[in-house]
Amino acid sequence: MFSQYVFVVRMAMKVHVFLRFATLILYLALVRISSAQIPETEPPYSIHIRAELDPAARELAAEYDLRYTNQTPDTLHELVIHLWAQAFSSPLTAYGRQKRLFGDTEFYFLKDDQRIRYSFLQFSSGKTFLDIEQVGDDPDIVRIRLGEPLPPGEQVDLHADYHLALPGFHSRLGTDGTIWQLAHWFPKPARYVDHAWQAIPYLELGEFTQDFARYQVDLTLPDSFVVVATGEPADQATYELRELALETTRNGSSGMPERTGTRQTWSFKADWVPDMALACSAAFFLQDGLISLSDGRKARGQVAYLASEAKRWESAMDDVDRSTRFYDQHVGPYPWPFVTAVQGVREFSGGMEYPMLTYIQPG
Repeated sequence: MFSQYVFVVRMAMKVHVFLRFATLILYLALVRISSAQIPETEPPYSIHIRAELDPAARELAAEYDLRYTNQTPDTLHELVIHLWAQAFSSPLTAYGRQKRLFGDTEFYFLKDDQRIRYSFLQFSSGKTFLDIEQVGDDPDIVRIRLGEPLPPGEQVDLHADYHLALPGFHSRLGTDGTIWQLAHWFPKPARYVDHAWQAIPYLELGEFTQDFARYQVDLTLPDSFVVVATGEPADQATYELRELALETTRNGSSGMPERTGTRQTWSFKADWVPDMALACSAAFFLQDGLISLSDGRKARGQVAYLASEAKRWESAMDDVDRSTRFYDQHVGPYPWPFVTAVQGVREFSGGMEYPMLTYIQPG
């Protein structure tokens, strides 16, 4: 049952995120003092992704631009990148080994065409293609050799083209055919701390650290889909699409009002966040409301869920409002402009929080 208790537990991401934020800021401050790191006036990197989702083919194709600033005291000759979606490409990955350890053998016996994976990936810098080397035994950690050394304070721009095969759902990424969850779905730089890269394979149960960064995502998909994401709308067109989705829900229908078979683009931006996640469906209801924060600011709360679950979600917006205000008052100021709770896919269990967005376990 979708009780207030369960929802507040899932929305405990506010405590989780706030405490991580506070701890990480203190940790980074100490690291800067001890390691003489370059002061951070900007996030160490920014990522812009232009992606197209093909629901029929169950594939995502993307162009990816990374601007990385060396905020370390060392000259870098490589970047270490997490490809966490590749953790599902084989039963022999750290993720697969952990699943077996927990007694789950279903993942082990999947056929290759049932596995989420990078079906294509190419990095380049300017007109030069860059070598991609696997780090150790984990295919979801790779090394990109830079064409030139990157001294402290300097920037490098990298481009990537990649395709993700999304035949099903693993952990927090994929689809059940109705809802699409996009988490850990793009190449993500590892952190460089104390003169070393912190490269961590993806695990079903585990923790990892991430740098705060700046993101923009432009997701193109069929015009029947509603999209929610980390961040806020990046352009007027996305604000208008969002308003159409809200109006459609108020009129008692799911998805978008005009289904012409064309494609449209939803754009989102987010500053100083450690990750970027999305969810989309042609069957979403979307509701929203303003949340009054303790310092006088207002955040925009929203919930997205399937029409078939409307009864269970009827108080969800009130729960988002109440839980956000509680943690804002008692833990620390909520730092971002949006708070989103979204229903996860059928196979999703437990729920998971990302900046500004929490996936909620179905039912």
